[in-house]
Amino acid sequence: APANMAWTIVCDMFLESPATATLDEALREIETALDGDDGDAWSHGVFAQLLFLRNEDDKAEIHFSRALALNPYDADVAAVFANILVYWGRWREALTWIGAAKRLNPFPPNLYHWYHALALYSGREYEQAVKALMEARSLDRWSHGLLAACYAQMGRLGEARYEAGAFVRERSRELNENGDALPANTLDLARARAGRYRDPADREHFLDGLRKAGLTG
Repeated sequence: APANMAWTIVCDMFLESPATATLDEALREIETALDGDDGDAWSHGVFAQLLFLRNEDDKAEIHFSRALALNPYDADVAAVFANILVYWGRWREALTWIGAAKRLNPFPPNLYHWYHALALYSGREYEQAVKALMEARSLDRWSHGLLAACYAQMGRLGEARYEAGAFVRERSRELNENGDALPANTLDLARARAGRYRDPADREHFLDGLRKAGLTG
């Protein structure tokens, strides 16, 4: 239970949802979980994501490695590790881990396809990234944004602008529902997500696709 309490807070932070709880509270919950069972793979996986959000990347990788050693068949840990590897600039490793996750879970949630597509985008495999996103049962705001970036990088500007429009509408509605002010420039709708990339070149590549798709700022 404490591990899943921490996971809920971590999810809120990753999804940029309004949250009353803080990362410090998540830290207390996951420490309780690990004190109770230091051999639980999922707890180490949650802790690793929390550490990433706290910019403690070296420690995060230690706990990802521990989680995967304890349970190499946990598809969710493999998938979220793939996601974090993309933000660390290690997209080739990310593709290996998301491939493993999809083999372990043949009916993956939509997030797996987002993780897969994000790694492919970092590898400049834009057409394959589009295919990965289209495997999802539905598209959310960030999927529309990534599709826009992919199409723009491929020179398919009509499709890029259409998807960019969907991203701006849905992201703006999300901010309104959360009570947040809309930014002056549409590109600022994506800056928080882009800020997860540790390498400025990766961050700029992510924003460059959206800029080419028509976002401004």
